[in-house]
Amino acid sequence: MPKLGRPYAQIIALLAPLAAASGAPAQAIPVFAHRYGVSCETCHTIVPELNGFGKTFRDAGYRWPARVPVHGTLPLATKINLAYSSATDPTGLPKAIVDEVEFLTFSSLGNHLAYRFEQYWIDGGNIGKTRDAYLEYASDPGSFWRGSGAPVFDVQAGQFTLPLPDDPETMRPTENHYAVFDQTVGRNPFNLFNDGLGLNVGYGTRYASINALALEGHDPQSGLPATGTDSMFTARLGPSSLSFWAYLYTGTRTLGSVPDRFVRRGAAFTSIDGKSQASLLLQTGEDSSPFGTGAPAASSGGYLQEEWTFGSRWIGTARYDGANGPNGFLRSATLSLSYRAFPAARLTVEDVYQTRPQTAHTLNAAYLFAF
Repeated sequence: MPKLGRPYAQIIALLAPLAAASGAPAQAIPVFAHRYGVSCETCHTIVPELNGFGKTFRDAGYRWPARVPVHGTLPLATKINLAYSSATDPTGLPKAIVDEVEFLTFSSLGNHLAYRFEQYWIDGGNIGKTRDAYLEYASDPGSFWRGSGAPVFDVQAGQFTLPLPDDPETMRPTENHYAVFDQTVGRNPFNLFNDGLGLNVGYGTRYASINALALEGHDPQSGLPATGTDSMFTARLGPSSLSFWAYLYTGTRTLGSVPDRFVRRGAAFTSIDGKSQASLLLQTGEDSSPFGTGAPAASSGGYLQEEWTFGSRWIGTARYDGANGPNGFLRSATLSLSYRAFPAARLTVEDVYQTRPQTAHTLNAAYLFAF
């Protein structure tokens, strides 16, 4: 992946806070709060995390529940994340960097269509790439607001984040990634963190849903050629208060003389109860030839996560991660505390205690703001 030179990264690190501070308070309101004349807290707990109203607004194809005056604001938002980590970066980046500069635009297109486009200019201190770029059709998007329980047929076409029980990137509550979603096996570069390119067809209600995905068999910036079509199937049973999830991902990668046919199976419980959000996810996997030699390998992983909202400004997150496979074993615990410094800004401080492959403490800190 191309990298930003250190002088370039340092210049942006100096300019980004100044750019954020230069705007008047009204200009710092994220785009939909501005368009509909509401506060950021209408959709967010702490930006970018969504509350129940915000999730319904997203699921309804970015449609407001009632007719209200709409300001003529272009639905374009910018998110910047400034980050520090006490860990030494293996590529030589400084410990304090401009971690992310992201541009987002998303809105409805008539009664049934919506679009989303999410582009990283900088990601992890490196030159970024497109995260989401898709059109979405929903047979009855208003059903999400009515709470009628009527089934909705939904299709996404383009590039999108995989439909997992927890968002591995945009809505992740910690700076530390989910180990199982980043996990690769052998020389196979596939992981569940990267987005997919293809079709996602879904059918469901508030209480149950199924999705079938057909995706290009390719991993971004891996250097490997595309290999056939990957498939993914997901199922959810139960309301948001307590849901059971299951997913199955299969694909093939050409790694050497023997292709690697692989599968990832996952099961999860998610729960939302008042100020608490909890997730438990377990995953297993098999690869027929992850080193291209014909020798098979197994993998596994998962996490247990709890989020707790303290009043209107504080969210605490605790997570235990594990991942096992031929590339090594990982065990870590993450304790994170986020503070809503301003309506569209979040300050996060967290400690990551890793016990395998070696014992280590890592301090992460980040300041995220959107406008």
